[in-house]
Amino acid sequence: MEQIHGGLRVSDLHIQLRELVTAVGRSVVEDAETFRAALDDYLDERAASRGELNLLVDAVRLGAVRRAVEQIGHGGDPSLVIDVQADALARDRGVGESSHAAWAIAALGFAMGSVSAGEVIRRLALRDRRTTAEPPPAVTKPVGGPPVVSPPYPPPPPVHPPPWELAGAGRVSPPRKGRAGLVVGTIVTCLVLLIGAGVGVWALTRGEGDGAGPRDAGSAGPTGPKSPERIDKDLRGAAVELFPADSVFSSLSVSSWSVEPDNIAAGEPRELTGEERDGATLWTLFHTNESNNFYIDSQFFATDFESGDAQCNEDDLDCSGRQTPGGQAAVMRVLSDDSSAALGETNYYRLYVVAGDADTAQVTVGESFSAAKGLKALDVVARMELVETDVLAALDDPRLVVPVPAQLPPLPSFLACTVLTDPPAGCPEL
Repeated sequence: MEQIHGGLRVSDLHIQLRELVTAVGRSVVEDAETFRAALDDYLDERAASRGELNLLVDAVRLGAVRRAVEQIGHGGDPSLVIDVQADALARDRGVGESSHAAWAIAALGFAMGSVSAGEVIRRLALRDRRTTAEPPPAVTKPVGGPPVVSPPYPPPPPVHPPPWELAGAGRVSPPRKGRAGLVVGTIVTCLVLLIGAGVGVWALTRGEGDGAGPRDAGSAGPTGPKSPERIDKDLRGAAVELFPADSVFSSLSVSSWSVEPDNIAAGEPRELTGEERDGATLWTLFHTNESNNFYIDSQFFATDFESGDAQCNEDDLDCSGRQTPGGQAAVMRVLSDDSSAALGETNYYRLYVVAGDADTAQVTVGESFSAAKGLKALDVVARMELVETDVLAALDDPRLVVPVPAQLPPLPSFLACTVLTDPPAGCPEL
């Protein structure tokens, strides 16, 4: 069906979608299968093409509408929010052009009462001006830049070990000798345990986070002087800007790779406090909300251990290359870990990693949730709340890159001693 707007005949599908939501309730747009069934029952077969219906359902299934409505509800500019979510939706569907996705999000946003009719008409005009073809069908594998070409990360053994013991306030041990390929390294291992141990209970109000001003402001470069207090403040400020508004601060873990006796407690690197943090090589900050966990990890790896976090693993559900707005190469990984299988659930992750070197920290922004086993990559992505374009922009934020310590801990490193099949000389019994 069509209506007259400004002398032009335009689709009134967004009005019919609002009538559907009014008649059935907002919950109809919360589940893709329910939404598709409602569309088939409510809409006249001439109201929308099959491609438009598939696109609307994907906008619900992949979480684009939910994120857009939430962000607008928290004060986001509708036009900017639609642009960001449309880019993410188009990318997740394997489509390079996003005007169709923007129209779908705007139409459903109007149905939910978050977007004006004028915005929908504008998006419809942009869509029809750009192309008259229907969007291609959804694909199951998100696409991005060319995959990162690097030596394969060693494959994990067929059976995952039980969760590793939690030490201190969040630092955990990696897999033991001969298991260098388990999961994705210490980052995911730490998350598995924090989730299993119940760290990061969701709250209704915002937690800590005193902010650190706009990005790129007030921070020293990756090798410039910066106090532990400033690093703490920068990470918290960046997290508040990046993570969902309903997420709250959970914990900040700071440690060193040193295996010196005074740095080891119960076989693990202990938590560093106060001035000790001047020598820290790992900073990990966690936020959580009702459903997901979010984290920023910035760490240096010793020269006796090569991290596999920025490489694709043959067991990843999905893995491909990305590029930040600042031109940095990044890797996006979607993966699962069955170390909680005894609880009947699997932990699912999406990581964005920029590799470091001897002078620059490796930076990872990640998100995770627990659910039943067997989810596919597209199902995992649909449950994630972070917007890829926001994450890639955050990876250029110097606040996330902690400076190299003025004096690095001596070798060997904890990971080399506990992960490598052939550990270097000088490793203590851990």
